[in-house]
Amino acid sequence: MTRDPETEFYIAQQVRDAASDAERAAMLLRLPDSICWEMGGQIAGACAAVGFRAGLTYLMARIANFVAVRWENGLPPAIAAAEVEKRRQALCVIAGVAP
Repeated sequence: MTRDPETEFYIAQQVRDAASDAERAAMLLRLPDSICWEMGGQIAGACAAVGFRAGLTYLMARIANFVAVRWENGLPPAIAAAEVEKRRQALCVIAGVAP
């Protein structure tokens, strides 16, 4: 699939255009759930295109957590939440911010 700058989601464009993985990580850490859910595929594609594996795995963990079947108390399985937290902390290190 060819990238079309006219229709690509602006955050995906910013991920591609960022000068460093630290900038990319900072962007992804600020993504609201709604954007991650709605446009996560395009943003993940941008991460893959620039070789930002940490960002790609973070987004995939978040999306997997969104769709995980909840326990009777409404919480996702602990393993899904723990994976998101592990990936979030890795992005914090890359971004140079406190986890």
